[in-house]
Formats: sequence, structure tokens, C-alpha cells
Amino acid sequence: MDDVQDERDRAFRRPLHGLCARSSPLNWVVGSIEQRALLQAYNTGSNCIDVFVIGAFTQLQYEGQAMIPGRFYASTKRALDSVKRSVFITARTMNGSDLGPFMLAHECGHALLDAVHTADSTQLMLDHGVPENKVDGPKRVSEGQVRFEEPELRIIQEARIRTKAAEVLAEM
Repeated sequence: MDDVQDERDRAFRRPLHGLCARSSPLNWVVGSIEQRALLQAYNTGSNCIDVFVIGAFTQLQYEGQAMIPGRFYASTKRALDSVKRSVFITARTMNGSDLGPFMLAHECGHALLDAVHTADSTQLMLDHGVPENKVDGPKRVSEGQVRFEEPELRIIQEARIRTKAAEVLAEM
């Protein structure tokens, strides 16, 4: 393995400074300094979702973070094309166990829906993600109207993904 690959491997193993819990929603469209630096090296454009599997976040309460376009709740701050629709997720949620098996789908939901969380306990976008795999767990994307928070809005998720994330779907 060459030195460059060794350095990349070390970078992905050490904890990543993500956005902190009290971070302004306006920062969700630009990410943390460390996230932006990583994205600058690996950016593939805003017409896809870039997924980064990392060792951990320095803020231990997080298992995933998504950088979203912010057209609705952060409309006063323009999202960076190199950052939007990027997802950071911890390796432990990707290990094939029942520990956060839908976390990647949840974070991709942020990127595609351009929305934060719902309080609806049946929905994939429930705050705190999807902690475990169970039949009646919060892993749904509804075709009906669902109330989202920050800012409060009601959206039909399936329709919103088809319209607001059309540039990503067109590449599939």
C-alpha cells in the first residue's frame, strides 16, 4: 500500500468533527470545516449522493450526518455544491447487525428530501434515526402528507423526492 493510501485510511479511522448539536440549521448546508475539507478531496458533484463511512464522530451522539440543499429552511444561506447531498455515517451502523440498519437510508432521506425530522413514529425520518430493525419500526417513506420540523412543514415525501431531487434520480 502506498503512503497516500495509508494517509487516507488513517483519516477515515480517526473521529471526524461533524456539526455539533447546537449548530445552527444554516450550517447544515455547508458542513463543518473537517467535512468540507474531506469533501473537497472527494467531491463528485451535486447530482449524486456522496457517502462517507467514517470511524466515528467526535460528537458521540451522532451515527450519521447529511448535508442538505437547504432550499426551504436555510434559504438565506446558499448550499455549497461540493457539500450538498453528502452523507457521513459511522462504520458501526454499516456492519450488518441490527444496530442502526436504516441509518444510511435515513441520512440519504435528508439529502433527497431537503428536510430535517418528523415526530411521526412510523417514518424513516423520525428524529434520532432508526435505532433497531423491527417490523413496525420507523422505516417508512409515506405517500401521504407528513409533518416535518425545523421549519414546520407538511410534505408528501414520495412526491418531494421525485421533484426536488430529480437531478439525482435522473442519474440512476
